[in-house]
Amino acid sequence: MSSEQQERMAVQYAERSLLFTVKGLLKMLEWSRRQALEQDSAYKIGV
Repeated sequence: MSSEQQERMAVQYAERSLLFTVKGLLKMLEWSRRQALEQDSAYKIGV
């Protein structure tokens, strides 16, 4: 395998892992935002 092919594979792997990380972060943000909204509405109902 040539170094060019190895480099291309490394770049593709990096792009995939970056995409995976970004998607994971977005999911976590969405989840925490939903939790905050639920807590907020529960607090308002409790008052």
